[in-house]
Amino acid sequence: NAEPLIENYIDPIDPKIVYPKIKIGDIEICCLHYKTCEEAIQAWNRRKERVNLNNIYVLGNVWNLHYNKDLIKRLNNTGYPTIIFSDLDIKGCYKMPGNWELDNRGIIRPNITDFIPGTTKRYYENFFDPITWLNKKI
Repeated sequence: NAEPLIENYIDPIDPKIVYPKIKIGDIEICCLHYKTCEEAIQAWNRRKERVNLNNIYVLGNVWNLHYNKDLIKRLNNTGYPTIIFSDLDIKGCYKMPGNWELDNRGIIRPNITDFIPGTTKRYYENFFDPITWLNKKI
């Protein structure tokens, strides 16, 4: 049980982007939607009580995993249904069709979870059906 390191992350490209960050060993938790780490920890403690360990799905992407094949393999071997989106053809990943680009932060654009302008559909829904996946039909 490592003692958590609590610090603020300041984006090296845009210093106006600042958020709390918690590091526990080699695990880094970015608390983007919280003013403080304490606020994020309180939210986690409330929410973790609702987690059903028999009903977990893992959804990830290679750019947040830094294209690290060991991390991808570890996620794919959790025993939980797992989808890892990729802009490249990487074993164990769901290759996204079409043209995708990384911005200067290494974030895929367009962001696959953003809504397509003028619609109620997210970009990933053009090539992936989350309802079918959640119903274990993929």
